[in-house]
Amino acid sequence: MPFRASRGRHLATRAVSLTARWALTQVGLRRVEALVGPANILSWKVVERAGFQREDPLRSYLAAGGDRSDAYIYSLLSTDLVADADPQTARTHGE
Repeated sequence: MPFRASRGRHLATRAVSLTARWALTQVGLRRVEALVGPANILSWKVVERAGFQREDPLRSYLAAGGDRSDAYIYSLLSTDLVADADPQTARTHGE
């Protein structure tokens, strides 16, 4: 498996964190959202480590293969960011 060496290094968390911070600080968005399927525990961990907070579930929100399933919505607000002089080491309240 080509991605096995990358597992456990938090690369996805870093990518989500940097992209969300860029969107909130450089693009000017005030809110970034992530939708995650309830069974996708690894994705929960990624967005939670990136500082996103889980909100209420969205019932019967996702459609795949003719079936519908719930989704968890996570958000990160511009007000959630902790000021940091170096954007490469920026952290959020959730880390």
